[in-house]
Amino acid sequence: MAATRSRASLPSPERAKALGAYYTSRRVADFLVRWAIRGPADCVLDPAFGNGVFLEAAADRIRVLGGDPGQRVAGVELDEATYSCVVSRLADSAQISPERCRHADFFTLSTGWGVFDAVVGNPPFIRYQRFAGQLRRRALDRALAMGVTLPALTSSWAPFVVHAASMLRDGGRMGLVVPFEAAYSVYARPLLGFLADSFGNVSLLTFQQKLFPYLSEDTMLLLAEGKGGRAEVFECFDFEDEGSLPDSDGSMPMDL
Repeated sequence: MAATRSRASLPSPERAKALGAYYTSRRVADFLVRWAIRGPADCVLDPAFGNGVFLEAAADRIRVLGGDPGQRVAGVELDEATYSCVVSRLADSAQISPERCRHADFFTLSTGWGVFDAVVGNPPFIRYQRFAGQLRRRALDRALAMGVTLPALTSSWAPFVVHAASMLRDGGRMGLVVPFEAAYSVYARPLLGFLADSFGNVSLLTFQQKLFPYLSEDTMLLLAEGKGGRAEVFECFDFEDEGSLPDSDGSMPMDL
């Protein structure tokens, strides 16, 4: 019954598009959380948890490592109906504490809310034409506060990545689904410079078959490790599809 309520309460396709919400497979979520979460005491954040797949995968990972997911897994969700449905379901199925989840615009939350060992998720992808108003102003202001000036054509995911990185403690890891245009678009250049200046290692994982076959947008995985370091180069790895992802246990891809 809970699963049925969950499906019924997720946004309609039109509402999901407005939110930039495209839900990730459990296979990809498992890969990212296994890479990002290294110990039972790690605190992990999904800054836009949507249908809760990353929260559930993170709770399972913490539990396998011997930790308490109720106090280690946190999330943020903008859509009220989605938030209520998913938090209720995961409180029962994954023992995630509702007090660790916020119904909020992520850009209204400062680093005073919490500092995390890992950030995982799929940032909302809203193109610049529809990424407007107060949400846009708050997003760009947050990026600017981190020293990143994003241009006018910026889509929503870019400031989201910057603000998510600000929530990480030194040495932390960030594993996110991002659009493929992150690798080549002009508006992403300041973000790529920020990542190179903020993490010891940055890897981009690309796929020959789309992670989201029903979307025109290609996507890839961003793995940034060692918050507080500096990356000399970005390493790139190409996979046939999500089924080709290795069973990561915290290593970077080239070590698997």
